[in-house]
Amino acid sequence: MEGKGGNPEGGEADVGVASDGDCRSPEKHEENVVDKRRNKYEMAAYWDERYQKTNGVFDWYTDFITLKPLFEHYCGRNSRILNLGCGNSELSESLALGGYTDVSSIDISGKCIDMMVKRCRESKHAEKLKNLKWMQMDASKMTYKDNAFDFIIEKGTLDALVCNTDTR
Repeated sequence: MEGKGGNPEGGEADVGVASDGDCRSPEKHEENVVDKRRNKYEMAAYWDERYQKTNGVFDWYTDFITLKPLFEHYCGRNSRILNLGCGNSELSESLALGGYTDVSSIDISGKCIDMMVKRCRESKHAEKLKNLKWMQMDASKMTYKDNAFDFIIEKGTLDALVCNTDTR
């Protein structure tokens, strides 16, 4: 029979206790979890190698056409937008071409960022894409100040961060 708090043996559930039995503050626990879960999808070298072998565009899950009504509803054309884990998606370019004037994009892969800068520079729409901001940055260690953005979109980064079974 299930006892109080969801613990099958009765008594209180172990809420707030880490898997190793160590009670920690959320800040310290978060720091330790981030350090332990560096699987291949979280490593810049993995993504650098992948982008070295990949040409073209890849959109995880969805594209700008599908998301456009959401942007139109929630974002003004001058909203400060961050595309977190941008990869080689066309989302940032589509936002700029759609009239959004302040779009920043980050990815853990420096190779990816270099490819995106080059793609925009060589695009037939280069003049309209020149204000896009690209930066190599680990999404789990961002250096932006609080409230730097009005709208943050993430289309696949979370999967890469939590796909390691050790972190569940």
